[in-house]
Amino acid sequence: MDDPFIRHKYMGLFLVFFTLIFFPTYLVWEVYLRQPQAVEELRVQRENKGISLFAQYCVTCHGKLGEGFIAPPLNREEIRTAEAEDLYKVISRGRGAMPAWLREEGGALDSEDIRSLIAFIQADPPRWAEVAGAIPTPTPCPEGQFCPTPTPEPPAVAGRRIFNSVCAVCHAFDGEGDIGPRLQDNEFVQSLTDEGLYAFLQVGRPDLGMPAWEGKFTDEEFSWIIAFLRSLQPQ
Repeated sequence: MDDPFIRHKYMGLFLVFFTLIFFPTYLVWEVYLRQPQAVEELRVQRENKGISLFAQYCVTCHGKLGEGFIAPPLNREEIRTAEAEDLYKVISRGRGAMPAWLREEGGALDSEDIRSLIAFIQADPPRWAEVAGAIPTPTPCPEGQFCPTPTPEPPAVAGRRIFNSVCAVCHAFDGEGDIGPRLQDNEFVQSLTDEGLYAFLQVGRPDLGMPAWEGKFTDEEFSWIIAFLRSLQPQ
């Protein structure tokens, strides 16, 4: 074994043997074991992220179970089996009363966010029941601080509660403006009477992405929302 030629010969045979055994084994592991596992992990991660995004941005219009509210239902077979790229275009650019959600189009989401939403919407089996648990809950009264007992709400306070739970997805909390225009010190709101605002909220502006709210609130709730909008304007 001291002969260099023999040592090189055995080393070469070992390398050939190692190559013939190791690389096919690695290839099988990579193609048939690791890659499918990685794909499955990515799918679950995207679905989980999609649930959180849906709870934050989409529940107001499409409902907690995707059953539809002021926007069409999404828990339908034709949506679950649609081409992902078609859904991506609709979510990114908007359609009808639905605003564009892609950041480059003026929305709040990036490309991966939208892919995650699609992964959730098309999840098989469906995961709609998990949305309710992802909706943020009101912050409880901090321990050691005084929190007054709830009393009957003034109209503007009740309107603020409705606005921030339904309208803030586009107009941001307290009407600061985001996808939808800023409503604080807003000349359009100031130019309309209460009756004019009521009529406007009923029909909306679908061409600009604002849905019609007729039938979604009672007349009393509309009056609360209008009172809140008035409170955002200079006295």
